[in-house]
Amino acid sequence: MDRMDFFGGTTVVWNIWTYEFTEAVYGLYLYVIKVNNQVKKIGKFAIIR
Repeated sequence: MDRMDFFGGTTVVWNIWTYEFTEAVYGLYLYVIKVNNQVKKIGKFAIIR
C-alpha cells in the first residue's frame, strides 16, 4: 500500500483484494477500535474507484 497526504487527509492506495483473495466492495465503512472493552477510536473510510 502507498500512502499519500492531501489537504490534511490521507489517501492510501490499495489493490482492493482482501486477505481471503476476494475483491473488497466499494462503499463507506465505519469502524470501532476497542482496547480492554473501552472505545479508543471510531472512524470511517471509503473505498472508491
